[in-house]
Amino acid sequence: MKKISYTISVFIIFVILILTGLGCQDIKKTVKPEPSSSPPDTRIAVQVVQPKMEKYVETLIFSGFTETPQTIPVSFVLSGKIQSMNFEVGDEVHQGDLLAEIDPKIYQSQVETAQSNVGLAQANLNKVYAGAKNEEIEIARLQALQAKIQYQQAEREYKRFKAVYEEDAVPKRDFESVENQYKLSKKQWETAEEQYRMVKRGATEEDKQIAGANVDVAQSSLNQAQVQMEYTTLNSPVDGTISKKFVEPGTVVGGGNPVYEIRSQGGMDFIINVPSVHIDKFTIGMKGTVTFVDVPDEIFHAKVREIQPSADDLTRSFQVKLRLSGTPHERRLTGTIGKATFKIGKETVGAFLPISCIMKKQDRKEFYVYVINADDTADIKYVQITRIKDDQGMITGDISDKDRVVVSGQEYLNPGTKVRIVEVLNSRKLVSPDKEEDTEEDQQKL
Repeated sequence: MKKISYTISVFIIFVILILTGLGCQDIKKTVKPEPSSSPPDTRIAVQVVQPKMEKYVETLIFSGFTETPQTIPVSFVLSGKIQSMNFEVGDEVHQGDLLAEIDPKIYQSQVETAQSNVGLAQANLNKVYAGAKNEEIEIARLQALQAKIQYQQAEREYKRFKAVYEEDAVPKRDFESVENQYKLSKKQWETAEEQYRMVKRGATEEDKQIAGANVDVAQSSLNQAQVQMEYTTLNSPVDGTISKKFVEPGTVVGGGNPVYEIRSQGGMDFIINVPSVHIDKFTIGMKGTVTFVDVPDEIFHAKVREIQPSADDLTRSFQVKLRLSGTPHERRLTGTIGKATFKIGKETVGAFLPISCIMKKQDRKEFYVYVINADDTADIKYVQITRIKDDQGMITGDISDKDRVVVSGQEYLNPGTKVRIVEVLNSRKLVSPDKEEDTEEDQQKL
């Protein structure tokens, strides 16, 4: 009896559990989720910065080194025997100092001869313009008269011999001798007559021009002889130190053969290599400054004095030589490494921004940034990159310190995109604190 009662109790409990489960299932099916209180935010989250505008002049910096001071061989222009030498190796000399002399005797005699020729030519010119004197005219008349008399005598003799010769009374050679004498005397008489007429008439304009030209030629020869006389002395072309002495007094040297070698004490050059992208900005005489690692607190002014006409085949850069002012040679800066700085162009106004926020159109060479309008929509403004320092770029263009420029999230934007500003950055923290000018690596990025 107890066993039957237990079985019935278990069955009743099982039935109750099944009914309870079905009831709960129906309740779950009838429960509906509560609607959301607001729609999802689809705006793009961005970070922005209000740029700080700064004045800027494009600056180029190039590393380089000083060139060994120039050594200059000095020599005579003329050949000659060295008469004196006034300096030894190690002596300091100044520009214009008399270094040596060659024997001037032969060149002095050339000057004296040229001076005499000038005097003779000038005297002849004076005579041509003054005209002949009465005594000279009378002498020319008498000479012409004498020549006429001689001619008349020769003519009579010629006629006599001719008649005899035609009768075969004299040899042919005797007749020819008389005939030649007759012709010669006739020519002498004609010449004397012409000379008499010229002296009496005076010099022609052509005679005056010829006489003047002779004076010019003689004066030119004198000038040349005097210049050669100056070349018998040898003067120092620069300030420097005698580094070599090639000959001794008494030696005969040829023109152009070195006598001394001078190491220049000034005019030290600083050598830089300029990439082809910047070489058009350089001109002869362009000014810059140079600083050295060994003397970082001192600035040397410099000018461009030489630009290599062609680029190096390997680096594609141009060698540029700067002439340093001051006395860098006295600080023993030969071969010292330094950097040259140049200010290029006019002052511009721009702002520093991270390079990552500056976009570029793929099909064009234009750069732009995204800015946020007052209605929190994105828009673009075109800019130019004028300077790069580390990961920052200075931009110019239609940009102001009132703009809100996107510096994070710009890759998801298009013009008109709605945005949500999550942070406004401080522009000062974006700029390199040392404010150092562009380096060569930065310049290559432009």
